[in-house]
Amino acid sequence: MSRILLACSLLLLMVITTAWSLKPPAEPPTPPTVPHVTFDLPMRIQPLLSGNFGELRSNHFHSGIDFKTQQKTGIPVYAPADGWISRLRIGAYGFGYALYLDHPSGHTTVYGHLDRFASPIDSLATAQQYARESFELDTLYPPRRFPVKRGQLIAYSGNSGSSGGPHLHVEIRDAATQDILDPLIWYGDKLPDSRAPRIQSITLFAQGADGVIKPGKNRVSIPVVQAKNGQWTLKQLPPTVWGQVGLGIKAYDYMDNTSNIYGIRLLELYKGETLLFRQAMDRFAFADTRYLNALIDYEDWQRNRSLVMRSHLLPGNAWPNAQATNRGYFSLQDGETDTFTYVLTDRKGNSSRLTFTLKGERQALPTRLKRGFYLDYRKANVFKEADIELTLPKGCLYEDAHLRLERADTDGYADQFSLENVYTPLHLAAPLSLKIKHDTLSLKRAYYLAKRNKQGRWQAAGVGTYRHGWLTTPIRELGTFTVLADTVAPKITPVNLENAVKNRLFRIRVADEASGISSWRGTIDGQWVLFTYDIHTGYLQYVFDNKRLPRGQSHHLSLTVADACGNARTWQHSFDY
Repeated sequence: MSRILLACSLLLLMVITTAWSLKPPAEPPTPPTVPHVTFDLPMRIQPLLSGNFGELRSNHFHSGIDFKTQQKTGIPVYAPADGWISRLRIGAYGFGYALYLDHPSGHTTVYGHLDRFASPIDSLATAQQYARESFELDTLYPPRRFPVKRGQLIAYSGNSGSSGGPHLHVEIRDAATQDILDPLIWYGDKLPDSRAPRIQSITLFAQGADGVIKPGKNRVSIPVVQAKNGQWTLKQLPPTVWGQVGLGIKAYDYMDNTSNIYGIRLLELYKGETLLFRQAMDRFAFADTRYLNALIDYEDWQRNRSLVMRSHLLPGNAWPNAQATNRGYFSLQDGETDTFTYVLTDRKGNSSRLTFTLKGERQALPTRLKRGFYLDYRKANVFKEADIELTLPKGCLYEDAHLRLERADTDGYADQFSLENVYTPLHLAAPLSLKIKHDTLSLKRAYYLAKRNKQGRWQAAGVGTYRHGWLTTPIRELGTFTVLADTVAPKITPVNLENAVKNRLFRIRVADEASGISSWRGTIDGQWVLFTYDIHTGYLQYVFDNKRLPRGQSHHLSLTVADACGNARTWQHSFDY
């Protein structure tokens, strides 16, 4: 029976492939040529954005635009131009259900957080899921194997994956490099926008011990207000500065017909008539997106969830989209004044301008504090003490820092270690090794790294690798860590089981309070069946498939769910259908 179903799945996949393989292989894509390329809007509803390209997100720049979907799922999505399917992805996290189209112009368009694919794409995906016996899917396809036409129905909008609400995420990429391009280059004329960016504040930053802001501070924020004539001005006089100083600004863009806030497309800062700093968000590479943490006031973000955009480059910041004179830093002589001007411009050309004056005043520079273990941003750093080792690879830091360790004894498997300063961002993953002092578990895979969150609770930070009494796990943020163990299998709770056959639907709530849900496998009569997973609800769901589930007989369902530490629980149920 198993071989027959597998053969049927492969046959269906071959049939779909054959039906779509009517065109010869494509020539290699040409580089994007924006001026003469047109893309239709992906949905036939009023186009409104909830997020724009390059806006500031946690640890990354937003890689596309988010179209509103009237606060619901299921809006039809259409191909914006002729092309072919180049990739299908399905996962519980990230983009959830995602569809990638390549186009003869040399572009890739991406549609994320979908509810489902349209026919026959849905049959293609399902056949491959059954062939691989996996809900998760990430498949690349050869050029022109599965062509689509401009205006063809390809999917339905949704809220899948790591989505915060119903919307359609759209990207346009350079197919050759997969660099992300601003979709508003093509769609800007279809979205009304007569509103200029609005400025909230500026921040003065002293460059480490080489600068200071009166009275002896390393950063000072000043509110910005808009006068009745529309002019932006500082609400109060700025303090005097000395030594090397940089600037930052907090501002958002706006569009017509919405109350949403958006990121700044073009930021320019002038010192007198000289361009001091410029950043344009037209395209970027995924490999560079984490430089966002060096372009914001990371401490302010961690403390207050406030996003101040630095207009200077920290020493280890290699973000290629910024052009800066002296990396955006400046100095003023004692008694010298100079004029500074911010110009913020959106894709439609709406702009806001803020001009202010700063004055230099000689004052004592701060003493370089040497608290903790010195970290040199230019090289790899290895911090090692009893029962703990942290390796920061070269390129992990944006500037020099000092690492302080606080240790607390516990009755658990390992001590509690606080790695400070938590306001030091990490660009790369840093392997953290903790000694398991009470190594009492025979099943070593039960150990996992836990990090204390802002609410003071422990949460899983990775299962890591156990070796000779040590647990090693890569981390992306500093903080407080320890080792915990997960020896309890996930909970499995069927919902509305009495009506499952009537509704042709099994809904199973799964939960794990420690290391988290990692995998699941469902079978009916010993044959794998497709259970989808929604992280928002915690439900696994199987929809009866008449092509694969025989009717008029008794069946036996078995569902096994495992957590990240390998603990598994199986739930079984017999039913007639």
